[in-house]
Amino acid sequence: PGENWENDIESVKRSLEACAILGIPTCVLQMGWQIGPSKEEWFRRNKAFVEQFFPVMERTGVMLLHENSTKANMKERYYPVTGEEMAEFCDYVNHPLFGACWDTGHANCEGHQYEDLIAMGDWLKAIHFNDNRGEKDEHLMPFNGTMSMDDILHGLLDIDYQGYFTLECESTLKNGNG
Repeated sequence: PGENWENDIESVKRSLEACAILGIPTCVLQMGWQIGPSKEEWFRRNKAFVEQFFPVMERTGVMLLHENSTKANMKERYYPVTGEEMAEFCDYVNHPLFGACWDTGHANCEGHQYEDLIAMGDWLKAIHFNDNRGEKDEHLMPFNGTMSMDDILHGLLDIDYQGYFTLECESTLKNGNG
């Protein structure tokens, strides 16, 4: 925990409450990513963190979703990057108002999509949709990178995805490259 830990916790609670007021059914949160913890320790710490929000989630009905990342962003830190890890953490937390948000750009850096979407199944409640060239998290518009739309669309169709899409893009091309 950082020096503003209590402020961070209150910010998440206020975000859940704001979502409820605005009629937004989900709130995406990237979990802690300290250097050092093993996968098991990461799961334990982040479940304890998420449990603090259960009363607000239950009172408001707003789902809290965790998002995948990429090794390009996390480097030596453990963080869920596969659909299997995302589903495993959802199973571990085991709360009906907790689920997963899949960032397609993060996943493209890892070189997988279809199998991961299948692995998350019903835990998947939201998509952060963006593209990149597979090496770093660029948040490009779809079709401006190397992402396989076929893998994503077939995966979503095969799990009968009914959740939300957020187009999470900064530009079509950065720095005129590409």
